[in-house]
Amino acid sequence: MLWSSVVVEALGTERGLLRALRVRDLKTGAERDVEVSGLFFAIGHEPASAFLGGQARRGAIVQLYGARPGNLVAN
Repeated sequence: MLWSSVVVEALGTERGLLRALRVRDLKTGAERDVEVSGLFFAIGHEPASAFLGGQARRGAIVQLYGARPGNLVAN
C-alpha cells in the first residue's frame, strides 16, 4: 500500500494489458513506476454505479475489467 501518493499514469503492455502505475509522492514530488497486475478504485461508501446503466444490482459486488483496451465490462 502506498500512502501520500497519487496515480499519474497507467502503463500497459503492447497487448494493452496493465503492467505498472506511475505514482507521484505528494510529499516529495518524486515519481516512480510500480509494477502491478491489477488496479482497484474505491468509489465511496455509497455505490456510485449509475454509470453502469442498471447492469449491476444494488448491493452486488461489481468487478470492472478491460475486455479490450479502452473498454470496461461490468461483471
